[in-house]
Amino acid sequence: MLQEVKPSPGQLVEVTEFMKPRIEEICGTLPQGGLVDSSIEGAQAMDAGLTGGRQISTSRIGGFLQLYWLAGLRSWRRKTLRYSQEQARIVEWLDFIARVAPQNYALAVEIADCQQLVKGYGETHERGSASFDAILGDVRGAGRVRMRPAVFVC
Repeated sequence: MLQEVKPSPGQLVEVTEFMKPRIEEICGTLPQGGLVDSSIEGAQAMDAGLTGGRQISTSRIGGFLQLYWLAGLRSWRRKTLRYSQEQARIVEWLDFIARVAPQNYALAVEIADCQQLVKGYGETHERGSASFDAILGDVRGAGRVRMRPAVFVC
């Protein structure tokens, strides 16, 4: 990073983290099987409170501690709604590959490679998931095999 910024000797470099969590990401951090308000009004109220996002300066102790605390929640991840949904999707994807492989091995390999589209969070995750679902939808539409599409429920 310092090569990109090219600070002069003695110049301090400050880093600001821009965080704009969406309602799906916040709901995804809640415990699986927990009570989640899925009403439109509740979602709109939460979403309105998130507009603008947050800017966290990691060069200051307060900002560093916020991100350090957030990173410490890693151990909580396996108990979250998003984790359980991702695991269910992975099981379905692997089952889908296993059902396609005996019929068309090359297609099964391509389906396995398509999972690379789903990554990140926010809009990147949403676009990748939509592309992944569209490709598998085409395969299902061709009458080869069936797979239930993933649905995010919050």
